[in-house]
Amino acid sequence: MRRSSDVFGFMAPECSPEGHRVLRNPYRSTRFDSLELQRTAIQDLVCDHSLPPAWYRFMIDNRPAEMPTRCIEMNKCGTQAPVWLSLKSESLPVPGESKRLTACATWQVFFGGTKDCCLFRIPVAVRNCGEFFVYLLQPTQGCMGYCAEAVNIAPQEPLRSPRAGSSWHRHGFLPGSIPQPRPLEAHKQDIDKLTSLALQPVITPELVEGRVHLKCTFSRPPSKPLLRYVVVWSRLSTPGKKEQVQRDTTLQSFSYVEMNGVNLRLGDTVFCTVTAFMRDTPEQQSLTEESKGFYAGIKFLPESLQIAEDGKEHVLTILSTVPIACPGHDHSCKITLQLSTEDLDSQLLGPPNVALSACQVDLLQAPCSESSCAATALGVTAVTDFAQDGTRVSHVRAEPVGWRDLLWRAYTPKDVKVTVQDLPTGNCYSFTDPHIITFDGWRYDNYKIGTFLLCRSVSRAFEVHVRQWDCGGHRSATACNCGVAAREGGDTVVLDTCNGHFRESRPQLAIKSTEASPRVKILKSYGGRKITILFPSGAFVRADVSEWGMSLTVRTPGSDFNSTRGLCGLFDGIGHNDLSNVPEEDFIEEWRIPPGKSLFDKTPAPSEGKERKNYCRCQKESTKSVPVVNTLNAFQTAFPPSSGCRYDHVDYTSAIPYLDVTSEFVTHSEVESTLRKDEKLSTKSFDQRYLPKSVQKRGSPEDRLKPLAHNVSMKSNSSINSTKPTEDLRRAKRQDDYYEYSSLHPLHGPNQRDSESFAYFFPEDYFEGIRTKLPLAWPTPNGLTAAKAREICHQILANSTIGLVCKGLLGKQMDEAIDICLLDLQLKDDVAWVRALVALLENECERRVLGNRNRVFHVGNQPSATQEEILTALRCPAFCNGNGQCTELGCQCFEDHSSYDCSIAKKQALEITGLENGGLCDVRASDCTRIRVFGLGFRESPNLHCEVTRLIHLNGEWISREQETTKADFVSSEAVDCQIPLLNITETEAVHFVAGDEPFARWQVKAPSSQPLTFIGENFVYQLVAVDPEGSAVLFILEAGPQDARLSPAGLLIWKVDSEEMQTFEFTVSDECNAQSRYSIEVKYNYGPLFPEERDRLRNATIMFLPGSHL
Repeated sequence: MRRSSDVFGFMAPECSPEGHRVLRNPYRSTRFDSLELQRTAIQDLVCDHSLPPAWYRFMIDNRPAEMPTRCIEMNKCGTQAPVWLSLKSESLPVPGESKRLTACATWQVFFGGTKDCCLFRIPVAVRNCGEFFVYLLQPTQGCMGYCAEAVNIAPQEPLRSPRAGSSWHRHGFLPGSIPQPRPLEAHKQDIDKLTSLALQPVITPELVEGRVHLKCTFSRPPSKPLLRYVVVWSRLSTPGKKEQVQRDTTLQSFSYVEMNGVNLRLGDTVFCTVTAFMRDTPEQQSLTEESKGFYAGIKFLPESLQIAEDGKEHVLTILSTVPIACPGHDHSCKITLQLSTEDLDSQLLGPPNVALSACQVDLLQAPCSESSCAATALGVTAVTDFAQDGTRVSHVRAEPVGWRDLLWRAYTPKDVKVTVQDLPTGNCYSFTDPHIITFDGWRYDNYKIGTFLLCRSVSRAFEVHVRQWDCGGHRSATACNCGVAAREGGDTVVLDTCNGHFRESRPQLAIKSTEASPRVKILKSYGGRKITILFPSGAFVRADVSEWGMSLTVRTPGSDFNSTRGLCGLFDGIGHNDLSNVPEEDFIEEWRIPPGKSLFDKTPAPSEGKERKNYCRCQKESTKSVPVVNTLNAFQTAFPPSSGCRYDHVDYTSAIPYLDVTSEFVTHSEVESTLRKDEKLSTKSFDQRYLPKSVQKRGSPEDRLKPLAHNVSMKSNSSINSTKPTEDLRRAKRQDDYYEYSSLHPLHGPNQRDSESFAYFFPEDYFEGIRTKLPLAWPTPNGLTAAKAREICHQILANSTIGLVCKGLLGKQMDEAIDICLLDLQLKDDVAWVRALVALLENECERRVLGNRNRVFHVGNQPSATQEEILTALRCPAFCNGNGQCTELGCQCFEDHSSYDCSIAKKQALEITGLENGGLCDVRASDCTRIRVFGLGFRESPNLHCEVTRLIHLNGEWISREQETTKADFVSSEAVDCQIPLLNITETEAVHFVAGDEPFARWQVKAPSSQPLTFIGENFVYQLVAVDPEGSAVLFILEAGPQDARLSPAGLLIWKVDSEEMQTFEFTVSDECNAQSRYSIEVKYNYGPLFPEERDRLRNATIMFLPGSHL
C-alpha cells in the first residue's frame, strides 16, 4: 500500500526524509520533570536558543510525537520555559496543508507573579504530511525548549473504524484509505462558491532589483477558475484608521508594493486586502479578506522586559522584518544600530537603570524567514545601584547610523520598555569589641576569639572570614577584629594584623587571584584610616583601622538577598530570625571556622562560575533640569566612565573620597609565580617597615603565656626605668591617648618588598584560655558613672560633625551607636575606644545618602541638611577643621596645616608622649632595630629623622655613649617609626650586663620641635597636653571661650583669631575615674607672633633592651 501522502500528490519537500530533521531527545516529553535535572545536571537542560531554523519532526522513544496544543506547566519538557503550540480559534492543518501558527512559552514573572502561558510568542509553520506533522522551527529567544508528546497510531486496518480522538481521526482519513480528489464542477458552481472562497492573504518581504518590496500572496482555488483579483494596500496611519497606499488588479496570486520611504515607510504596519471576481462576470465577487498587519522595520523581542537588580542577564532579540539591501559596492550589507537607554523617572544624572552588552550592534543581510530578515541578540541587565529607588521604567532605543538611503535615514524603531524592580542591599557591621549589626539590623555581641564566617553567599562565590583576638577588657572577656579575609570569584584579599601581638602589629594586605588579572580594587580613604576592598559585584569589605585592630563593614548587593549565611545573618528583611532562634553563644559557635580551613590559611580552588560579561552604559544625554547638587562631582566612582565597556551594570559610586592603591599590591608575574609554586599567598604589607621579625611569625601557645615585661611608670622625660611582669593571654597594653587613628602610609610597589608566606599560627583558633565574664554595673572600677559615660558618648558621637550633619539620616542608628558606646565604656573603662565608633556613623551615613540620592533630609526642628551638606561632611571630615578648603577629593589644607582633615598644624609643637610597648624590646624575640614613637605634631617629610643616644649600664649607672641620627618613617601625625642602630658591645661592656629582666642597654630617642606662630585672621592651633598620674586616658571639654573656638576631646584647641582683645579659654580635663580638673588660659595679642620667641625643645624617650643568651 502506498502512503496516503504520496497518493494525493501533495508530498511537500519537507515531508520527505531528506526534507526534515528529527528531534529525539526524550527529555522533550511533556511528562518529564525538569527540576531534578536543574539540580543535578543543568548542562543537560533542553535549550533551543541555538536551534538551526529548519523543518523538524518529533520522536519520543522511537514513537511519533507532536507538539502539544495546550498550556504546559513550567519546568517540564526538560527545560524551564516549555514551548507549546497555541491554536486559539485555529485548527491543525488537514493532510497536505500547511499553516502558520504561533508557539507559546510558559513563564512566570518575578517574585510571586502569576504564570503566563504565552509570555513569549514564536512563529511556527506546521505541515500535515498525512502520517505525521513537521514543524518549521526557529531559535527561541532564550533558554526555552519545544515540547512534544507521543501519539498512539492504530495499525493500518482499512476496514476498522477509527477511534475518536486517535491520530488518524484527527488527521482526517482512515489508515489505508485514499481520499478522492474533488471533481471539476461547472462554471456556475464556481460562481456560487466565490462567496466561500478562502484567499488567506499573507504579506512577506522581498528584495526586487535591490529595493525593498512587500509581497501579498493569496491562495487560488484548486479547480483554477478564471478569476481576477483586486489587491488594496493600506497602512495604519493612526490607531484604528487605515490609509490606502496602492490598488492593483491582477491575474496572479500575488501583488507587490515598494517600500520607498514616501508612501510606505519603515515603522508602518501594512495590510493587503484581496477580493476575487470572475473575469466574465465581475459583479460576482468573493468576500473581501484582509491579511494580518505586517510591521515593516526593526522589532525587539520580547517587546517589553521585567527585570530586577539581581545581576541576571536577559536576552533581547533585535530583528529586521524587511531585507537589508546593499546600495553600492562601498557599503557592506548591514544596518548598524546605535543603542541608548533612557530612564523615564530619573531626577538626577546618576547611573542608568539598565546596562547593555553593547551600545552598537549590526544587523547583517540574511535570507528572510519567518518574519525575520536579519537578527542579533542583545544582553540586558539591571544596574545594581545600591539605592532605594523602587520600581523604575527605562526605554531601550535603537537608531540606524551611517545610512544614506531614504528608507532608513529618517527611521527610529519603537522603544523597548524595561521595568526594573529594586532589590534590597545590605550593610553588616562588626565594630569595636565587636558588636555585630546584621544585614537586617539585628544587634548582638561576639566576645569570642578565633576565626569565624562573617558572611557567605549561597548563590555565588562570595564569603568573608574574620579573626578575633582578645583585646583586654577590664571587667569581662572582650574580643576585637584583628584581620579580615574576603573572596569573590577568583579573587581573595586578606587584610591582617593578627600575625603579631595586640597593639603592636601593623596591617598587612595580600591579594591572590586565580584570574589572569585580579578584578578587585583596594581603596584608601581618610589618609589610610579606611581601607575598602571593592569587588566587581559592588560588594565591599571596609576596615576602619585603629591601633587595637579594626572595625568592619560588609556591603552586599541585591543578588545576595535571601542568600546569605554567617554571623551577619540571613539578609531576608527580618531581623529577629538572624540568629536562627538559638542562643547567641550557640549561634556564634556554629560559624566558627576550624583551624587551617579559613581564607587566612589557604586559597579556595578556582571557581567554576560562568565568565563575567562586560556591560555598557549606553545612557542617553538627558535634557531634564538638574537640582542644585552636581551629582557628577558629588560622588566618586572606582571605575570611571571609559570609551570601552566594563562591568558597568554595577554602580560603584562612593561618597567618601579615596585613593585607588590596587597597583601597589598586584603584579601579573607575581600572581602567576605564586600559583605555580606552592599556592601560598604573597603578602604585601602596607609598609615593609611595619614587618619586624618579631611579628612575622607567631610563636607557640606556650610562648604567649610567658611573662611579658612592660612599663608601668613614666618620668617627665619619658625615660622608663622600671618593668613589671604580668601573666595574661593579652598582649602588652599601650596607652590609648597616644594617637587617635593609625594611618597606613605610604604604599610601595611589590618590587620593593620581600614576599612573605601568608599562613601563620593563630593560637586563638585552638583555645580561648581563661576568659573571665563578670556582671557589668555602673560605676566602673575607675569611677565612670552612667551619666558621665552618656555625656562622653553624646559629645564624641552625636556632637561630632558627621553626627550633627547626618542626624536626620541616621535616625535610630545614632541611638544604636550611643548604646554601643556605653557598653564599650562599661567593658573597657577606656574613653579612647569611643572614637572608633565615629567610623560607624560615617559608613552608615554614606550608605543612606547613596540610597536616598534624590531627597532632602530634615533634622527635627533644626534647619534641613541637604544632600550637598552631607556629602561635604563625608568628603571633608570636620569640614577640614577650618584649616582648609573642601574639594571633590577631600580637604585641601592651607599651607600651615596637614592631614586628611587638616587637623595637624605644621607649626605645632613636637612632643614625644611614649614608646611602643612602653619602650621595652626583647632581643630574644626580635632584632630590635625599629621602635614606634608616639607623640604630637609629627609631619611627613623626606628628611624625617630621629636622634638616638646610646646609654650603657656601667657601675650601677647609665652612661651616655655615641649619638646617631637615624632614618624615621612617618606613620601618622601622632606616630613615627625610628630606626635603632645595631648594638656593638665590647667584651669590657659585656661583663656589666644586668642579669634577669633588668634592661642591659638603652637608646634615648629625641625629636626637635618649635612653637607655633599665629597672626590675626589665621587659626590659632595649640595642643593641650595632660597626663594622668595613673596612666589613664584623659578627656578635654571646652567650658567657655570665644564663640567659634573648638577643643577636641584629645585637647586640640582651634580658634580663628579675629580680634586684638585678650581671650580666656576655660576647659575641664577628666580621666577614666571621672576625676576632673578645671583650667583656664589667656591668649593675649602682641604686635608680632603670638609666640615671638621660637625655641627648640627636646622631649626624650628611652628604649630598653632585655638581655639575650646570644649576647
